[in-house]
Amino acid sequence: MFCNAGDEIILEPAKTFSFAIEGPLALELQGEHNNLVTKAAQALAKAKNRPLDFKLTLIKNLPIASGIGGGSSDAAATLRLLLKYWEYPLEDPVAFEIAKNLGQDIPCCLYRNTCYFKGIGDILDPGPTLPHINLLLVNPRLALPTAAVFKARHGDFSEPAKLEKTPETAAELADMLKTRKNDLAAPACEMLPEINAVLSAIANTKDCLLSRMSGSGATCFGIYPDRNGARNAAATIFNNHPSWWVVPASAPYIKSLS
Repeated sequence: MFCNAGDEIILEPAKTFSFAIEGPLALELQGEHNNLVTKAAQALAKAKNRPLDFKLTLIKNLPIASGIGGGSSDAAATLRLLLKYWEYPLEDPVAFEIAKNLGQDIPCCLYRNTCYFKGIGDILDPGPTLPHINLLLVNPRLALPTAAVFKARHGDFSEPAKLEKTPETAAELADMLKTRKNDLAAPACEMLPEINAVLSAIANTKDCLLSRMSGSGATCFGIYPDRNGARNAAATIFNNHPSWWVVPASAPYIKSLS
C-alpha cells in the first residue's frame, strides 16, 4: 500500500544527462550517483533508443535502507516520468520488464495500486479497496540493508494470508493485520535492537490501533483512527526521540502524473 510520504523526482530537458540529489536527507546518499534512478533512466533510454537529454533531480525525503520502498519507488517514478516525457503509454510493457530486472519490488511500485506481490516481486495480484488510513512512520535513522536481513533469517516463511474480506475502517484493517505477522521482524530486531524501542514507542501512543515493522525494517508504522491521533503521536515520539525520523502520513495514496 502506498502513502503520501515519499521522495520526489524532477525532470528537466537538457542537452546532456546529469543527476542531482537534494532534500532533507540528501546527505545520506552523498556520492551515490549510480543508484536505481540513474539505472532506470539509462535502461529505458537504451531500450527505446532515446538520448539522455534531460537532468534528473532526486528530492530525498525518506531514510535510506529503511524498508518502505524508497529506492524502488524512486526507480518506478523515474520510469513513469520518462514514459510521459517521451509520450509512451504509462502501461508500456518494456518499462515493467526493466522494473523486474532492476529490483524485486519495483514492479509493484510501477503498478502504483494496492496489491499483493509474490515470486521475486514480479507477480502482482490486485489488492482490496482499502479505507482511508492515518499512519505514523518512525525510523531510528539507522540503515538496515534488506539482503542482510534475509540472510540472517532462518526457517520457513509463513503461508500467504490475504485479507479475508475488504476492511471498511482503519480499525477493521488493524484487527485483520493483528492476526498476521512480518517474518522479517525477528531477524531485523536481532540485528538492530533499536527497532524494538520504536515499536514500543508507537504502541504506547494514545489511540494506536496497531504497531508493526514495515518490510525488512527499520521503519515501523502505527495505524490511528484519525488524523489528529497520528499527528499527536508524531509530536509525542519526536519530543521523546528528536534524533528519530518521525512522519505522519495517510494512505492509500496515488499521485497522478498529469
